[in-house]
Amino acid sequence: MSCILRSFLPIAGSYNSIPRQIVIRTCKKIKLQLDEIEEKRRGELEKLNPENRLREILGAEPTSHQEQHKPKNPNAPMPIWGDGSTFNMNEILRNNIKSSQFFSDLQNYRSFHEVIEQLAAKATHAEPWATSGSTIPSPLFCCLYKFMLMRLSGNNGVLVIT
Repeated sequence: MSCILRSFLPIAGSYNSIPRQIVIRTCKKIKLQLDEIEEKRRGELEKLNPENRLREILGAEPTSHQEQHKPKNPNAPMPIWGDGSTFNMNEILRNNIKSSQFFSDLQNYRSFHEVIEQLAAKATHAEPWATSGSTIPSPLFCCLYKFMLMRLSGNNGVLVIT
């Protein structure tokens, strides 16, 4: 605010000679602009909140703690964010997943629950590669790629996330 008032100084000569109405109008305009900026920032932060993002993707309206992650249509496939064929996955990682032995073994499992059992049995960490410096993809990322190919429903997607 003082920088705006200082812009009047060459004209007015001092703060005391600036008309009171100009100072009040200027302060109100600045406050409105600051309020608008703060509201936009709050809205952007709300969009970045993972829980709100999950609700937006699944189309869920939280009514209670238990129903917070239930989608409106639980049998509808989860929407894909980005490219539906590559799933926004790194090309090298995706190619190594497709050529891995574990992923080829996963092709024998057709149901969501069978893949979940393999995920629970084989996944020991949440990194893309099995060991550092290795080109072998981790079982977790192989299962995630399998889930993306299966086009999970909203309920199954929430089960994977939680």
